[in-house]
Amino acid sequence: MKNELQKHKTVDTVKWIAVFIAIIVLTAGMLAALTNGFTDFNQYGWLDESEESMQEPTDVTDGDGDKLVSGKVYDMPSAMIFRNATSLSMSASGGITVAATVKPDSAVNKNVDWTVSWQNPESEFATGKTATDYVTAQPSSDGSTTAVISCLAPFGEQIKVSVISRANPGAYAVMTVDYEKKVSGVSAIATNEDYSFSGTTLKLDDSSSWSNSDKNYSDYWDLTYTYSEGTLDPASVTKIEYYVKSSDELSQAVSSAKTEYVQMTDNRSDMLEKALGIALFTEKVDKTKDPVYQVGEGGIKIPVWPKITTFNSATWNNVVSALNGLTGYAFDLKIVTTNSKGETEETVLQISVDKSTIGAQANSIELDNESLIF
Repeated sequence: MKNELQKHKTVDTVKWIAVFIAIIVLTAGMLAALTNGFTDFNQYGWLDESEESMQEPTDVTDGDGDKLVSGKVYDMPSAMIFRNATSLSMSASGGITVAATVKPDSAVNKNVDWTVSWQNPESEFATGKTATDYVTAQPSSDGSTTAVISCLAPFGEQIKVSVISRANPGAYAVMTVDYEKKVSGVSAIATNEDYSFSGTTLKLDDSSSWSNSDKNYSDYWDLTYTYSEGTLDPASVTKIEYYVKSSDELSQAVSSAKTEYVQMTDNRSDMLEKALGIALFTEKVDKTKDPVYQVGEGGIKIPVWPKITTFNSATWNNVVSALNGLTGYAFDLKIVTTNSKGETEETVLQISVDKSTIGAQANSIELDNESLIF
């Protein structure tokens, strides 16, 4: 009996080994087929980065909006638009190479000169400034019809790049160069019944009753943008997002405080609640009120009691203590704007709290042990 049991175990072991080997062989066969005999592990492009993830920002375009990049030669367009200095550009760090065409093809002398000048040298921006401090046109060689156009810095007056025939100065072509303004800063103003926010200061309204559960309103944020120098207005802002996190000092004072950005909604206490990782308002069922009955499955009436929202005074008092103890600012507010071209800009504001109006709230009443006798 013992020998038969041992034989049975041996047979089972052999079976499992055979199955395991078969799985390995099958897997190897499939892998070989998918990789062209283990020579191409990406023949179907599964490991390729998506075109969207590989897309670089559009820092330079022609007048039709077509993207221009370094490393290519373009027929000289009638207009060129920069959105970044070439030294800061990911796609045009080497400048944009353009080629002018001299007509007729049979012209004996096709040598040209390249010049850079202001469209209006008497404009407020251009006065006292040199155009080549902002845009340059570097020919490939003396007299060459090919040149590299570079933007050195943002500019507020349109620039023209001219290519002029040496043999006939009356034969020339002009390309206009513009710089599109960029959002360089954002200031914000927000007001509701509990606080006001202006610039970089949050002021809580000491006369408001935060414990009033009937309040349910949104903040209306009024943003004012500042822009870089430029000759063209930027694309319109189509989306605005707000993110907040606690400063290092506040996160040390409040253990639950968030040190990574959390997206805000337009709730009245959202900046405080999201940044500090706390709930200033709690919601619970109020069974002292009459329920509303809803008809459930099978026609059964289900009671639904109203909910009440209460303000957590004890938590708020801990927050007040932490805010009053700060020597620096309280929050980082990040404002992310997206324009109609899908381009995003981020502005980070350091928000301090006006301590003159914040204070603790009463959350209990105590009596001593003596009796009152009337």
